[in-house]
Amino acid sequence: MKKLISALCALVVLTGPGAALAVETGAPATTPQSNAMAPTIDVAKEIATAQQHADLAAAATDIKAVHMHLTQVINCLVGPSGKAYVAGATDPCTGMGNGALSDTMKTNVTKNRALERALDRAQSGLKEDELKAAQRAGVAVSAMLKKVA
Repeated sequence: MKKLISALCALVVLTGPGAALAVETGAPATTPQSNAMAPTIDVAKEIATAQQHADLAAAATDIKAVHMHLTQVINCLVGPSGKAYVAGATDPCTGMGNGALSDTMKTNVTKNRALERALDRAQSGLKEDELKAAQRAGVAVSAMLKKVA
């Protein structure tokens, strides 16, 4: 009976998710680690998706569609924490990584620089109001990304 009362008192004193384990086994109470998996980084897929949207920008028949696809290219390249990320726009690379630029920053400087140039060209295409000029930006970005892939 004394052991039962001691165990119940210990249960009252202990708090947190590991309390039952501590009373039952005598082990110190700990907080269980999260089972959430880190996001998988797939730079090749980020670049391929950005390149696909550059092609869609090049083929779009109105300026709004060209700009939409160029914005999606930008979001794939910079990722959600990038300065140029457009939060209100769709990010077709969600779940693929942190943005191709961020994911190559420390691992492949040459690829990262080429991606920076593609980003610059996509951003310049967003500034174009004339359809053909904006489409040319899509063509150029697609070609740049094909070389990087």
